[in-house]
Amino acid sequence: MVFQHSALFPWFTVAGNIGYGLKQGKKERIKELLRLVGLEDFEKSYPHQLSGGMRQKVSLARALALEPDVLLMDEPFAAIDTFNRERLQDELLRIRGAMGCTIIFVTHNIQEAVYLSDRTIVLSRRPAQITLQQPVDIPFPRKRTDQQLWRISQKVHAHCGCCTENTSGISQWSG
Repeated sequence: MVFQHSALFPWFTVAGNIGYGLKQGKKERIKELLRLVGLEDFEKSYPHQLSGGMRQKVSLARALALEPDVLLMDEPFAAIDTFNRERLQDELLRIRGAMGCTIIFVTHNIQEAVYLSDRTIVLSRRPAQITLQQPVDIPFPRKRTDQQLWRISQKVHAHCGCCTENTSGISQWSG
């Protein structure tokens, strides 16, 4: 699982955090994961010496260390600025292609959900129920400017329940 905040052990180096759950083949696996997430030069750094995006990459590498079939990600890019967020999204797609695991990605960002997913699921407010299961049948690699992505994002937005559109096209926030 990769959390919204990196949840790294501050007393461990990057390598120590990644290898925390490993028992055998630790050094080789850590090196492989450092290369995978692009942090091979930061093996001996501590979390306080890294940017927010780099800390999230360490969290991702730590989660991938055990080669999960399913990776859960709870808003891992929420606290990251837009430009780094987009870079991390692209990195995540590259890593997913290399690792081949299923990712369940929780986000409140509709464009992010559609860009990253094969299927987007919208949940209602409490009690949470599925209001939409939207396939995203656009091959990877994708372009953020793709009109199909925009149309799917609009459809997902219409089901999110966060606002209503009035006839003038101005959004009104609902409770």
